[in-house]
Amino acid sequence: MRTAAAVGRALSDFNFSPREVYNESLKAMERHADVWRNAVLGERPGKTQGDVSDEPLAALFFFVNRLSPEGLGELKPDWFLSQRLKPIPSVELHAIRFFCACAELSDKEFQKVRRRMLRRQRGEADKIWSTWRGRISSRMERIAQTKADHEEGRHQAKLWLQERASPVRDQDLTNWLCAQSPDVWHELSIGVEWMGDGAAELVPFVEWLVAQPELDRSTALLLLAQAVGEGIDAEPYEQHDCARNQAWMKTLHEGLKTAFYTQIQLAIPPAGRQMVEALFEPEHASGWKLPHVDLDKIPTRPRHSEWVFIDNHPVESFEAWKDRRFA
Repeated sequence: MRTAAAVGRALSDFNFSPREVYNESLKAMERHADVWRNAVLGERPGKTQGDVSDEPLAALFFFVNRLSPEGLGELKPDWFLSQRLKPIPSVELHAIRFFCACAELSDKEFQKVRRRMLRRQRGEADKIWSTWRGRISSRMERIAQTKADHEEGRHQAKLWLQERASPVRDQDLTNWLCAQSPDVWHELSIGVEWMGDGAAELVPFVEWLVAQPELDRSTALLLLAQAVGEGIDAEPYEQHDCARNQAWMKTLHEGLKTAFYTQIQLAIPPAGRQMVEALFEPEHASGWKLPHVDLDKIPTRPRHSEWVFIDNHPVESFEAWKDRRFA
């Protein structure tokens, strides 16, 4: 009791919440403990994932719960959540305060509190003080900054949805697209939704685009993969003319087989990679098979477009909006 009272007095001036610190330690361990995946598979919860040796919140967690890393395997998958929701028992609360006091107090205050400790407590206190001195507060400051950055990001995303500009309000979409750069065409090939509203409006432009030798092969691959994946050459969709789609898809397919288009320069994003690689496999290409290309061996660059495509229409990208809004 003497130690608990001394720790409480020493921490009274700190901007410190035992509940907040302990919850963050639970979250840190939740990320490292491999209990969720194995439990879903019906297996015994696992040990640990990742390195926690340099994580002060992990050290606090093990100290409070008197566990070793191997002991995580005994915890049930919902244990971390239940711990965050229920009140902290007094024994654990004292342990949290003890750890934080040993880690955060000044030399003078630490020595004052240490003199009131039992002999067995002094060894633990010295170890905490020498290993984790100042690191709980710095870790919590980083967490607070991350949360603030996340909230600011959410706020900016809401503003972007309200303020993002469209470049074609009073223009013909096909004419506007024809005048853009290959990077914008690549952005279209990534964002097109052939089953979405406005997809049929893109067909006149795509018919023009597939006849352009300056079209990047990666853009051509994405366009064909998206079209094949959605089956717009065969399925009787109300908004699509299948015969018309077949014609431009055939032009695209032939251009890819004969190296008509510019060599690959623009990167294919992970979300489109699997669809593109399906074109190299007869069982998945639905009659549109292409010679295999090892995409991993081709150097590429990121696309540079101030426009992205949402609901099949161009709008100002988040990055372009930020540059304009906060310039």
